[in-house]
Amino acid sequence: MLTITMRILPDNNLSVYTIRACQPDSIVVFGGPTGHQNGHSELPNTSFTDPPLPIQTIEHSLIITPDILISNWPVQTVETLSTEHIKQIVVLAPEIILLGTGKQLQWPNMKLLSEVSNNGIGIDVMTTAAACRTYNILTYEGRNVAAALMIN
Repeated sequence: MLTITMRILPDNNLSVYTIRACQPDSIVVFGGPTGHQNGHSELPNTSFTDPPLPIQTIEHSLIITPDILISNWPVQTVETLSTEHIKQIVVLAPEIILLGTGKQLQWPNMKLLSEVSNNGIGIDVMTTAAACRTYNILTYEGRNVAAALMIN
């Protein structure tokens, strides 16, 4: 009998942004092209690596791709999501957008979802915690994914 083993989580790759933790009031981001952006600094290095691991705790809604981190996305709830906010994600040209709506799954206006699909981009709406997990899996697969994550 042939057994196939598939690794879910490969070795750490500091050159892409990954999500290390999703808490109700923050998201912990690891890695990235420069290790930190948008004014966030590295946390103290608690492991024995050199140089320190680039880790950021973000307490605002954000947009994350494997190589871009926008840590000040102004959307707080699905009700405040607008076409302009969707365009901020679409311009990044991902193949799929993961929309994390916070602690509860909430569906945005269908007009906003059609804005995404009209640009040939897939979109999946889920809780922010589920979007964080899905983002990591797709990133590890090398997919061109963008996650727009609401923290509320």
